[in-house]
Amino acid sequence: MDLRSDDVLPGEKVLMKKAANAMININDYKLSRFFADDLARLFGKENLEAIGGKLYLTNYRLLFKSHSINRVTGKFSVALPTIIAVEDTSKFLTKRIDVTTSTETFQFVVWGIPELIDKINETRLALEPVEVKRLQSLVLENYKVFGDGMTVAKTYVRQLKENS
Repeated sequence: MDLRSDDVLPGEKVLMKKAANAMININDYKLSRFFADDLARLFGKENLEAIGGKLYLTNYRLLFKSHSINRVTGKFSVALPTIIAVEDTSKFLTKRIDVTTSTETFQFVVWGIPELIDKINETRLALEPVEVKRLQSLVLENYKVFGDGMTVAKTYVRQLKENS
């Protein structure tokens, strides 16, 4: 599940790679609740599901790429210039960061938060206006590389149909 050449933009470099879970709202994907949802409520994760994968910090973006064994799979990106804030929102044993843009907050469960937050902020604040312009052009020319979002895995849909 490492990055392939068609996952990266021209001139893009991976600065950091971390095992991570992207937290998604199951209602957004019309998924049923898990048996352990009552326990999840205790940790402030009602209607949330952790999608396992890798979180990559590059010189242009945060890229999350899921493992293929999740109910929801795929990849998505958060362009560094769109990030307004990165916060450590850990509670109890759950190590979590929130990455906020003007339109959405992305939640990731990940270890090594202080180093990750520092590196994200350092990288996004170091982007010069000319680099931001270049990134905008790269995204328009290579929009599929930025990710197709998350979708319900075909194997999960097949299982649901077989069990109906």
